[in-house]
Amino acid sequence: MAVQFFGHFLIAKGEIDAVHLREAIRLMESRNQTLGDLAVSLRLMDALDVARVHAAQRTQDIPFGDLCVQSGLLSNSELVDLLRRQLDSRLVVGEALVELGHLASDRLASLRDVFRLDRSEYASGRFELPDALANHRAA
Repeated sequence: MAVQFFGHFLIAKGEIDAVHLREAIRLMESRNQTLGDLAVSLRLMDALDVARVHAAQRTQDIPFGDLCVQSGLLSNSELVDLLRRQLDSRLVVGEALVELGHLASDRLASLRDVFRLDRSEYASGRFELPDALANHRAA
């Protein structure tokens, strides 16, 4: 089996259907905050700053947080804290499916284990970057 997302894995296993997955994704989109929204809610930035960074991203291929640090809107430690908060509060697809009643919570744990095992053959402890990217900063 090829590498796939967890939601697609659940569909392939017959645990959910595409309608359930779309509902879960909509719930996740409504619940999960963007980095900019989180920064505004914590009063680290204002909406105008966020809009300016988004505008800058149209011409620069730089992640939102990196642009904020480069422009002095956030410190490195503030960015790390925001990213940690964002990750800690993130609703993931399995939990969204449970919340919506499309998957039992006890079934979720066993399906995650099967999914991890299923994709373990594709896991690698290392990877090599093309020469052009060897010195590129990954954040």
